[in-house]
Parts: sequence; C-alpha cells; structure tokens
Amino acid sequence: CGTVFRESVSLPAGALIIVPRVSAVPEEAFMGCNAVQITIENGTSAIGSGAFADCGRLRLVVIPDSVTSIAENAFDGTPSPVLMCSEGNQTVINYAERHGLLCIFQ
Repeated sequence: CGTVFRESVSLPAGALIIVPRVSAVPEEAFMGCNAVQITIENGTSAIGSGAFADCGRLRLVVIPDSVTSIAENAFDGTPSPVLMCSEGNQTVINYAERHGLLCIFQ
C-alpha cells in the first residue's frame, strides 16, 4: 500500500493505519481484507462505499472527528465491527445506530 496505507510494526498483528494524507477511504479499498483493527488518522473526511465490506476478521475501527461522511454500505458483510470515536462525532454515532453496531468512545 505504499505511503498511503501502512502496516505498523508497533501495532498488533492484523492492525492497519490509514495515514492523514488520505482525504477519503476509496470505494472497496479494503474489501475482504484480513485486518483485525483499522485506525483512520485525523485528516480523512469520508469512508466510501464498500470500503471495509466483507472483512471477516475486522473487530475495531477507530474513526477520527474529521470523518463527516460514511457510505451506507461501507461495512456490508463485515460481522459487527466495533466503531470507536469521540463522544461528539455524530456521524459515526448515527451510522452505528442505523446499522446496529456498537460504538464506543475514546
């Protein structure tokens, strides 16, 4: 994934960081990935259609306040990922409520 997406040796196996230079996570960017945890760093504003679809191992997605748009099917086929955000991030909170996902606060 080059300099845009990187795996970090300081994170647990299966963890992925999306760096701030990424303005939006593209459609189907990580469809079917094997990551267990994904951290989107501050600076990304949108999560595209199917971006994290069919990720069977994905358990936790950390989403910053800069994300103001999440496509309705961004996590289709991914069994119950937990979304982590700040208490004031209504975009993530509302998305989680609409899709029956657990949302926890940082």
